[in-house]
Amino acid sequence: MENPRESTSSMNASIENSHGMYAKWLDYWVGKWLSTVVPVSRNSLHTAKPEAVGGEVAQQRLWAAEPDPPWARELAFQSLEALGVGLEVWDDKGRLLFCNRTSDRMHDLPYTQDEATRFSHVPPNDSGFRHFTHTSERRHDTLAQDLKSADGVDAPLLRELAGSRWVNVYQARSAAGFVAVAHVDVTDWVRKDQASKEHLHQRDRDSTTDILTGLANRHRFDEVLATEWYRTARSQTPLSLLMVDVDDFKNYNDSYGHPAGDECLRRVAKMLGGCVRRAGELVARYGEEKFFLLLPGVDILEACETAQTCLDRVRQIAMPHATSPTGSFMTVSIGVACQIPDPAQPAATMITAANAAMCRAKSGGRACYEISIQPDWEIADDVLLCQPALMA
Repeated sequence: MENPRESTSSMNASIENSHGMYAKWLDYWVGKWLSTVVPVSRNSLHTAKPEAVGGEVAQQRLWAAEPDPPWARELAFQSLEALGVGLEVWDDKGRLLFCNRTSDRMHDLPYTQDEATRFSHVPPNDSGFRHFTHTSERRHDTLAQDLKSADGVDAPLLRELAGSRWVNVYQARSAAGFVAVAHVDVTDWVRKDQASKEHLHQRDRDSTTDILTGLANRHRFDEVLATEWYRTARSQTPLSLLMVDVDDFKNYNDSYGHPAGDECLRRVAKMLGGCVRRAGELVARYGEEKFFLLLPGVDILEACETAQTCLDRVRQIAMPHATSPTGSFMTVSIGVACQIPDPAQPAATMITAANAAMCRAKSGGRACYEISIQPDWEIADDVLLCQPALMA
């Protein structure tokens, strides 16, 4: 599978490389068109790059004082008209001197194929050009905005057009004030770039989000726990953790089916998400029916209040559970651990302590919470979950 990051990098490099190509292209073709329209002095035009037009001989032909013969004028005009690149030439008074059919199409303007009609029946201006009378205000506004945005920037401008189309805008300005503008359609490139970025964002979300519930997943929880463990250790503030386990969930799945079990977990996840109130607090799904609430800066009293709120809200949901040993509805058991962390101890000790307290809640009849005690913090890391140090 193509790597989205490599694809985006390659695409950006391609667009960057095309900038120099189009700059040379503007020098050549616009100069060619100008040289076939009216006789002009080489000093009044943009200085051409010899390498862009084939050397000094070609440069002298482009900027000759006399115009090319009619057939050359027609060839230049038809060539520019047939381009798939939108092209405009403006004079120093902001009047449109030429635009091809691609430019009209990009601006959603009507196109008149006949050259004599496109160059309106008005006297030439003092520069010797006939200018368009049908130029829209939108086109003028776009040009003004592009010129302002491009001031001092040696790169094409990326502009969004109507219909979710995108173009790179290239500009070349002559010493006499003529401005040539090329619009190159890069819609496919932009859409591919957007799709690549969305793929990356989705992959990042998938790596930290539980697909079923939309909560943070175990990987994300472990990252945040480690961060908060050392942060609260430095600030000497309490850190609380609630482990919430859905009671008798296996029997619920067997009795009501896995789709119903998934819906049960989604409803519990939504309920738990509503029990956190502060920035920095995290709700995560840790296992099949296990959830964690990580509460930085919360002391034991407030942690217990949050645990009771969770118990009450599960009862309010009132999900039927006919095979539950605690009653007719779904319940949860909660273990509460709270401590000012010791940076010399691993953050995983808090998970072990919360689990031990949760197991006592299970053993004590379920549908309640228990608080961790000191022996719970001393359980070895390799002890299986739900093996409390002290059952009381």
